[in-house]
Amino acid sequence: MSLRARFVALAALFAVGLAVVVAGNSTDDGGTGGRTPIPPAPEIHPHRTKTGAVSAYKGLWISTRQIARLPREGQSWRAMQTIARGGLGSADLADQSNMHGTRAFAAALVYARTGDATYRAKVHAAIMSAIGTEEGARSLALGRNLTPYVLAADLINLEALSRTDGRRFREWIGGLRTRSNEGNSRWPTLVQTSENTSSNWGAFALASRIATDLYLGDTADLRQVASIHLAYADRSKYPTGKPWGGYFQPTADFDPANWACGDVATWVAINPPCLKNGHDINGALVEDISREEAQQTVLPQPPGSSGVSYSWETLQALTVQAELLRRAGYPTLWETSGQALRRATAFMQRAGWYEDASVAHYVPWLVNKRYGTSFPTRTGGYGRLVGFTDWTHARSRGEARGR
Repeated sequence: MSLRARFVALAALFAVGLAVVVAGNSTDDGGTGGRTPIPPAPEIHPHRTKTGAVSAYKGLWISTRQIARLPREGQSWRAMQTIARGGLGSADLADQSNMHGTRAFAAALVYARTGDATYRAKVHAAIMSAIGTEEGARSLALGRNLTPYVLAADLINLEALSRTDGRRFREWIGGLRTRSNEGNSRWPTLVQTSENTSSNWGAFALASRIATDLYLGDTADLRQVASIHLAYADRSKYPTGKPWGGYFQPTADFDPANWACGDVATWVAINPPCLKNGHDINGALVEDISREEAQQTVLPQPPGSSGVSYSWETLQALTVQAELLRRAGYPTLWETSGQALRRATAFMQRAGWYEDASVAHYVPWLVNKRYGTSFPTRTGGYGRLVGFTDWTHARSRGEARGR
């Protein structure tokens, strides 16, 4: 047989084999059973990076290409890798202090950097194990716990790994936005919580709603949540037509006499520049600093202040919101309203900082990265929503470094 004839025969065999493989891998997606349909995933043509990892689905938090440039050495890498190698615990979205999702996010980052398929399989199993664990959850627990699973699914490209699990995951996270949750009749769903309150409940709910919208490609809902994000410092951005009025509804803790730059009709969730009772409260997160025990304007706050600790919770969620929206091309609180998040972080310093809870350690790394500031940082922190920003968002050599 001539060389040309051999080549033609081999090409025909390859085409037949490829058709068999494609047919064998097809799946029947079935109907929606009367539920609101989730937009189908786009066609995926994943490529492998130079590390061997499959490219991220969308790169919601960080792209696989960016991760490939990050170091595989140093204290931050080792701390994250130790978490990824260890037991992740058990998924429980109803537990507002559960860290299974954030540990899975660590394993997803390590997969994206190393290309080790063992980590990808570990994350895949962790994500799917979370489905159904939301039974009995309050909206606060869902708001805290959902985002890391969405970001982990993005990093391992769940859609390319398994069409069946990818569709199941999309339907699940889409439904969680409007699921009726336990424990708080005022805030029964992530959607209502994110729109009704600027407290840490609302901020966490909005962060998870943003992550979900971005993953699903729900641009209509994303436009609304992007406006709500900006409304934390600009009342004109708040959507109209809400039954409780034209802005976030104050909670029972709301203390405008001591902590708001304005009254009930004019306040914003992140204070503009102003003095109150002789103290600079520019940037204060009004709802949560109002939870301080003395009910008076005091700066710095005493150690153990509930107002400061709850403000750290809200600041976690706001910085994650901003980073997700920034990567998607939306205006954010990073740059609008006089760099609202820089002002909020500076207020935390005037309030005493007290960034003792490890769940908040990732926040200053994000702030310093975006502003070139030098707010105090600690290595090896992870908390609600995300973590490991001492590795993903550390300054490159040549940038000024945080303390």
